[in-house]
Amino acid sequence: MKEANVYPLSALDGELSRRFHDAAEVPFDADWVGVVRRAAAEFAPTPSRPRRTLLRALATAAVLAAVVGTASPALGLDRIFLDFLRADRAPEKVQVDFGTFDALDPVRGPGVATAETRTVHTFHVESGDYDLSVSPANDGFCWGFSGFGMTCETSRSRPIDPFYRDIPQAGQVAEPALITGAVRSVDLGRVTITFENGDTVDLPLVIVSEPIGASFFFYDVPEDRWKLGSRPARVAAYDSAGVELGTAPLMYTSAR
Repeated sequence: MKEANVYPLSALDGELSRRFHDAAEVPFDADWVGVVRRAAAEFAPTPSRPRRTLLRALATAAVLAAVVGTASPALGLDRIFLDFLRADRAPEKVQVDFGTFDALDPVRGPGVATAETRTVHTFHVESGDYDLSVSPANDGFCWGFSGFGMTCETSRSRPIDPFYRDIPQAGQVAEPALITGAVRSVDLGRVTITFENGDTVDLPLVIVSEPIGASFFFYDVPEDRWKLGSRPARVAAYDSAGVELGTAPLMYTSAR
């Protein structure tokens, strides 16, 4: 599981995750090279990183973009395909935030192509608007939602590993109970949430082309689903043929 409140970094240990919280608050600085240099000096020395594999992936994506043609043709009412190379580059603040993954651990970090970070889609839900930003990396990609959190997926990631926030306890400020995730497949048919009472719901999907090559989902849990016995219990992903790609439990500690 990935808990949104702790900005999980699957490749890093708990101490680095704690330090990432502080690093993520880097103020805007147009001098990106300087930002990387200062962050790397604080956390660890910076060795050179090979980018040949990533550059080849970007070149391949450019060819695929010419084949795809349009920027976002719908695959269905609940699925939208987005061409990564046609998306707007993310604001520099978002690029800086993504860069902290490697600043924390230059040796084992994901090798994020920060300059290629794109904001590909905005999810409009009951609690507000959330921008999805993604960035290719040497072994996979990194992604995150504005006002929520960010993480990375690699070749070692689980087929589906939801990134979500616990239901707020009674008496606490009622922050949105959000469920998000990425599945490393563009052949995704559906993602479903099953609730404790057996009800299910299909989630809208945003499918992003190579070099990301993944499908994303976002769900704002309504307050009538915060009650014990009707909370989300698990999330599952299925390919276009209906074959289950993976499933993951949703472990909540609170209820209303």
